[in-house]
Amino acid sequence: MRMLLIAAAAATLLGAACAPVESTRRSRLPATPTPRVQTLIAVDPRHLVLDEKSFLPGQWTMQEGTIFTGQWNRAWDRDPADPGAAAGATRVTVQATLFPSLEESTEKFAQTAAGAGGRDTVQRVIALRGFDVANIQVTEVPLDGLGLDEQAAWRAEFSRGVATERYVQYFVYLRVRNVHATLTTFAQYVNGAEPPQLLEETKQLAQREASLLRAQPATPQVVPTPAGPSTTGPG
Repeated sequence: MRMLLIAAAAATLLGAACAPVESTRRSRLPATPTPRVQTLIAVDPRHLVLDEKSFLPGQWTMQEGTIFTGQWNRAWDRDPADPGAAAGATRVTVQATLFPSLEESTEKFAQTAAGAGGRDTVQRVIALRGFDVANIQVTEVPLDGLGLDEQAAWRAEFSRGVATERYVQYFVYLRVRNVHATLTTFAQYVNGAEPPQLLEETKQLAQREASLLRAQPATPQVVPTPAGPSTTGPG
């Protein structure tokens, strides 16, 4: 009988000792994430970029393509024989990108399009073409009335250190929900000045691209749950 009592007591103590460990082990199991639903744009990215029907009139050659899913770009080069070549843009690009969530879209815009991040992005893009940073001037351009969630516009003036090789390019960044669109217009200086219609053409294209983005349908979509700090202890 005494041996039975000792065995029972030992079993009770062993169970009490194991209980906190098992409870702690259960508390460390990852919680099942709750699906999040956001109203997002989910269309073929080709539909998010201006096409020939909505582009500027004139003699242009278009190229298009992508380097990853969820993104599409189109580039137009103006025929030198086009009467507008000396007065406006000689090259235009538009690129649209779909992001998986509103958080990622908003964060990316803040990092690469607006404020100091936008200025750095423009300068870096031009520097990668072989231009000295000392010869690149980037200034913000007011561009209102587009009716988007976010927008930013920049003017870059750059050269190779000689007056005959001076260029200007506008960068316009647009955001609607989880979609980013980047529009650029480029031209070489004419008679020592920016082509007189370049800014106006930039504004026209920005308005058309903004209208295209605003017209896109948005539907509820399940989005990834953002990774957060662990609420459990180590181990």
